[in-house]
Amino acid sequence: MENQSQKNGVIPLLGEAVSLLLKNPAVSVPFITIIFFELLILEFCYFSTRFPLVNFMGPVIQKLWGVVFLHYPNNLFLLPKMIYPLQVAFFLLAGNFLMAVSAVALSLVVQNQKAELGHARRIALPKYFHVLVAAILFLVVFLFLNQSYSLLMARAFKIKSTSGMFFMLKAVIIYGAPYFNLLLGCFATALFAFFVPFLVIAKKNLFSALISNFKLLFKNFGKVLLIVLIPTIFYIPFLVMRASINEIANVTSQEMRVWIIAVGYIMTGIIDAIIYTALTKFFLSNKE
Repeated sequence: MENQSQKNGVIPLLGEAVSLLLKNPAVSVPFITIIFFELLILEFCYFSTRFPLVNFMGPVIQKLWGVVFLHYPNNLFLLPKMIYPLQVAFFLLAGNFLMAVSAVALSLVVQNQKAELGHARRIALPKYFHVLVAAILFLVVFLFLNQSYSLLMARAFKIKSTSGMFFMLKAVIIYGAPYFNLLLGCFATALFAFFVPFLVIAKKNLFSALISNFKLLFKNFGKVLLIVLIPTIFYIPFLVMRASINEIANVTSQEMRVWIIAVGYIMTGIIDAIIYTALTKFFLSNKE
């Protein structure tokens, strides 16, 4: 029992997730693919103000944001706004499905079956629509949490105190926004931790998978939240760096804005790979 308890510990589980990713390409390649396409989106947006992309992207940028953003270095300031909708579309249409394929591949590995990417994809494909709905549901909850915090920030900006407890509260809410939003993202991830595995591995329908997800989650909420939080801690130095992006770009080069975004995508991809692999492994060990 003690040995089994140690195996189910959060740190050993995360270590096992890293090992599984390194040893099984069918588990890791979907996450590498996600990183590749996110970097491709970044590259597309970066070159959208240059020939030949500017021929059809130029009028769009000019209409939505103004002609000033067609020119250097303002085009670099625009990158996050351009990337976000494309990133959301990719997550909904392909990213979440690729993570589902990885989950299926991991289930084959655990069952000592031959884990091939094509085979895992064929198993997951009939559930594509359900995985898409799961991604939309996650996104709605995440945006709701994000918008709720934005409303809290709006209230904080109205605080007129320049000292004392209310001023400190205002400072924490406003300057802590990136970190609180990161925590909200962790909470949303934990909330739907087992939804996709129940869909593509247990092959349950949407409603049944959602109910089963919450049942397993509420029995293990603390552990699940730690599985998500611990790898996410390694993203905090990047948040600090991103908060200083203007100073870094002014001291070095404006192109550093692009490199910082790229590093963020790579870090997020690696962290997500560890989190979702650990969650799937936990699911396989604990599903009813």
